[in-house]
Amino acid sequence: LNTILKEVGNELILITQQHGDSTSCFKGEPPEVLLRLEQCDSALRQWKKAVLQHVQVSEEKIPACPWRIDKDSVFSRIDIILLRVQQMREIILTFVCYFRLERIEIGGPKGGVLSKRMAHIFSEFMQQYDHFGGQTYDALDPEEQQFSKDAQVYKDKSRNWERRLTAIVSESLESEPSVVSAFKTIDSFEGLLNSEEARHELQKKLSRLFERLATEIQTVQKAFTEGKENPPKFYNFPFLAGCVWWVHSLASRIEPSMKSFLQHA
Repeated sequence: LNTILKEVGNELILITQQHGDSTSCFKGEPPEVLLRLEQCDSALRQWKKAVLQHVQVSEEKIPACPWRIDKDSVFSRIDIILLRVQQMREIILTFVCYFRLERIEIGGPKGGVLSKRMAHIFSEFMQQYDHFGGQTYDALDPEEQQFSKDAQVYKDKSRNWERRLTAIVSESLESEPSVVSAFKTIDSFEGLLNSEEARHELQKKLSRLFERLATEIQTVQKAFTEGKENPPKFYNFPFLAGCVWWVHSLASRIEPSMKSFLQHA
């Protein structure tokens, strides 16, 4: 039985190699490639699940003659391919996120310097990504070891890129002129800062943004309290219309910031 299941597994691996076509994965369109990899992952997992279910059923229904399999032997190659598929998907998903760096523009007094640092990260990432695209080995071959080494190098570099991006975002937020622009900066890097360290740093910045928003609200509240008995007059505005316009102008000072904060709360 073990031999038969291993043969079936090997056939599934061959089909996965043909359908996944790893040599083109890092050159093709991400949505199409991700779909192929998802299909490969799903098919292998369903087969593995079906085998384990049959083992369980045989133990329950025919305890005198159940399916006895060596799981490590039967699934070892399948598990390698499942890991490879997962690694390839993660690399391609990262590419989708990092490719946005080319279009992100950082403003503020440090915008030029920070943008150059970000461009260096993007260049390093693309060089590493192109390395995968230039390989001739089959990443979906369980006997091929080079992909695992390349994937580990990529993973190590990814940590470095994320730390540097976190520092860039942190410095950018310090110099953003408004709460709204600060949240736009955070949105620009969505999906790129996922580590615990990055989330912790962003949380600190969000706390400071909340303090800035609270200060803005207090300033507007003070202006309203001090001026409500004798609102400022506006040229060519009737008195009531001028009052309404004054209140509207106060609200407009904090409304965009409030909306941005609530969207990220």
